[in-house]
Amino acid sequence: IDMGSGFSNLNSTTPDDIVIRNANGTLLDSLTYAPDWGGEETSLERRSIDVMGIFRENWGNSPAKELATPGAENQIAPDKTPPRITQTQAISNDQIRVLFSESVQAEQAISLSNFSLNTASESLQPPKLQSIEIVAQDTLILSFEDILPREPSGTTYELTITNQTDIFGNVAISLSSEFFLIDYAEADSGEVFVTEFMYDPPE
Repeated sequence: IDMGSGFSNLNSTTPDDIVIRNANGTLLDSLTYAPDWGGEETSLERRSIDVMGIFRENWGNSPAKELATPGAENQIAPDKTPPRITQTQAISNDQIRVLFSESVQAEQAISLSNFSLNTASESLQPPKLQSIEIVAQDTLILSFEDILPREPSGTTYELTITNQTDIFGNVAISLSSEFFLIDYAEADSGEVFVTEFMYDPPE
C-alpha cells in the first residue's frame, strides 16, 4: 500500500511512534522508529512482514536506484546471517556482559545449557553459571555463583555460546569470545609520573 505523502516527516533526532489502524480503529501495525535505524538520504525498507516491525534489524536502506520503492515490492534482501558476538566484558567480579550483533530470541538466550566458560589455566576453576538476564534485545548479563578467579598476571577466559537464533530464524550453532581479567593495585606515591602534554592542533 502506498500511503501517499499526507504524512509528516519522521523526526531525525528522537524516536517516532508509527501506528496504522483501519477505519474501525483496529490496529494493523505499529512500531517505534529510531534515527539510528538508518535511512540517511534513502528510504528504509522492511525485510520481512513475517517478523514484527519493532525490530531495527527488520529494516534497512533501500537498494533501489531511485532510493525508494513506493507502491512496489521492496528490493532489500532478506537477512540470512546468524548472530555473532561483538563484545564480551566482565562488569563485576561475578558478572559478564555479552553483546550480540543483532537481537536474539529469548528462549535460547536464557538457556544455561547453551553457555560454557573455560580457561587454559590448570589452577583455576571457572564458577558455575547461575542466571542470565536479557537487558536489551541484543545484550545479556551472565551472573555466576562465585567470583571469576584470576592469576596475579591475569587470566584469559573463553566463553562459548551455542544455538543462538536471530529474529529471522538464522541459527549460530557455536560462538566463542575471549576476555582478559587482571587485578590492578592502586598506585602509590612515586609510581605515577606526568611524562608528556599532548599538542592540540588548531582546527
